[in-house]
Amino acid sequence: MKATQENSQLDKKRFEAFIDAIFAIVITFLVLEFKVPHLEDATGEILRESLLEMLPLFLCYILSFFTIVSVWIDHHYLFKAIKYVNKPFALINFLFILSASALPFTTGFAGEYIDSPLAVAFFCTSILVMNVIFSIVFVYPMRKQLIDYEKMPNVKNASAIATVGLVFEAASIPLAFVNIPLAMGLVCLVIPLHLFKRM
Repeated sequence: MKATQENSQLDKKRFEAFIDAIFAIVITFLVLEFKVPHLEDATGEILRESLLEMLPLFLCYILSFFTIVSVWIDHHYLFKAIKYVNKPFALINFLFILSASALPFTTGFAGEYIDSPLAVAFFCTSILVMNVIFSIVFVYPMRKQLIDYEKMPNVKNASAIATVGLVFEAASIPLAFVNIPLAMGLVCLVIPLHLFKRM
């Protein structure tokens, strides 16, 4: 039985390195949403107006960037405490990466159409879906006893705080149809919840 379990395990270091590479690619694709404006008459005033037009995209980029950073930090702490990686856990991580890889598109979409409640709600939804799946990334190893709690003693408290973040993100979706700045602000509040909670 023990031999069968060992044979079903994936190489933890190789798997984590692969996930880290995907994170790096997603962050790279985020910045590729910016296009240098090609202006015939690039006076100071015109350039200033052009940069102001890009401000919504820049703000969405910052939000997405730090969302990914905060999630990566949590993921890193989790893998420090994970005993081993089995196939179901790997597949859950791949679903998480699938949701995260959509973020560059939804970021560009919301940045381009920041005045559209639908575009902002779509952006908030993509962040919510990513974090819901990321929560499963945590819940599965907790239930299957794959976590060394001596290396991650506060994981249960961190999970409770993460639940608050999910509530904020879920609330931001309908709020986008009422008040776009408040909806974006609610999503922003989730970032410090991730960054400053104890793992």
